[in-house]
Amino acid sequence: MCTAADSGEIIILSSDDDDDEGKDMSCLIVEVEEEVKKKDCQPSPSLLEEDLVVTFSRHADVLPHARFDCPIHPFTPAEMETRAPADSNQLICDQCFCYICDELASLCKMWSVSGICHCNSHKRSTFWSNLRNQKLLGGLTAFNLTLSEIDSHLRLAELMVMFQQIQDLIPYFMCMAGNFSLAFPSLSSSVNGPASRFTPELFLFYLRVFETATAPKLTPVSKPEQLCCPGAVWESIKDAVPLKRPELVKFALRVQRCCSAVYVDSQCWTSLLTIVSKPMPMPSLQFLQESRDVVHRILLEQKGTNMQIPRSFHEVYPDQSLLLLVTGALSQRILYSVVHPVLPVLNTFKENGWAFKWLCDSLSSNEEHLKSFIQGIALELGNTADGDNLLPFLRSIIPTLSSGTSSSLAVNLDSSQVNPSSQSLLAS
Repeated sequence: MCTAADSGEIIILSSDDDDDEGKDMSCLIVEVEEEVKKKDCQPSPSLLEEDLVVTFSRHADVLPHARFDCPIHPFTPAEMETRAPADSNQLICDQCFCYICDELASLCKMWSVSGICHCNSHKRSTFWSNLRNQKLLGGLTAFNLTLSEIDSHLRLAELMVMFQQIQDLIPYFMCMAGNFSLAFPSLSSSVNGPASRFTPELFLFYLRVFETATAPKLTPVSKPEQLCCPGAVWESIKDAVPLKRPELVKFALRVQRCCSAVYVDSQCWTSLLTIVSKPMPMPSLQFLQESRDVVHRILLEQKGTNMQIPRSFHEVYPDQSLLLLVTGALSQRILYSVVHPVLPVLNTFKENGWAFKWLCDSLSSNEEHLKSFIQGIALELGNTADGDNLLPFLRSIIPTLSSGTSSSLAVNLDSSQVNPSSQSLLAS
């Protein structure tokens, strides 16, 4: 029961499915006819026993509504009137929505256009209901789905996405528990594992976690993207031991294999190469020659989490072999498409020029891709202030390359694409 105790208006809401006469509107405003004095507002003892007693009311705010439900302007329903507004159906208040466009009526371009007249639309008409479904569902109307069915499917899809996001956080929770041995393989345990949905930022997050055994201090997270918080303070993970560099390389190459966003990202390559590019002496020429086939075989035979680095390849030159393995993967990446920006990637080779020469020799078998690669270098050198720092390094490599590669590099790096200050360095 509801009792009014003050003058004003009472809103009565009805169901959209209620077809009883006099209840077509989803929002009714009922005027209280008699002024009720303040002294009469005190509920009687009998009213205190009721389930609900209204002791105060005020004028109602009109909420957004379809034009046919407007409490201010009367609406005249018609089955399919499109020639002109029926009676005063074109009149609107600030909260009227177009039933067809599902936007404010004031924004509807077809509101009172002859032959269309959205102002006459309402949910009791089969004609207007079908037009609304075509407008909102588009090509989905071919599946004979109602809006409510579409909504239920979308809600199910949302639940599935939320479930997937929670599953993708399991490796993170393993890391926070210090269990890298389980977190590491679980990221790329299958083609559709969490790593396949990595962003470059998320890859760099896990690479840093595995390398340093630290993690950012975060509030509880519910989505993987919440792990990437630039301003967070990183702290040591209790009982966690950093992964050794061979395992870091395996992790990175596995992710690149299943995630194209990471594979094409320049910063991801730069970070990985930085890990394996500490200054080191050049290995023997025989090792450099034999390593081409070994690296190619390792990358070719890589399947899922099963990447094997032969002991015979790794034990003689442990540091050099990892650098060559990543460089070999980079060579394949360059042959795949242009790397941009490329200068930060090349900068990681400054202390190991022999490895950069090995990279260029690997590319020399495909003259077109090598030319594109060098042109990209020249273009970036001419557009960056840091190019002068890299030119001496690149120039020192040219004489040791094969003749075809050397001449191509020389022509492109000496071209007009390089800024004048860089040209002077090339001439020295």
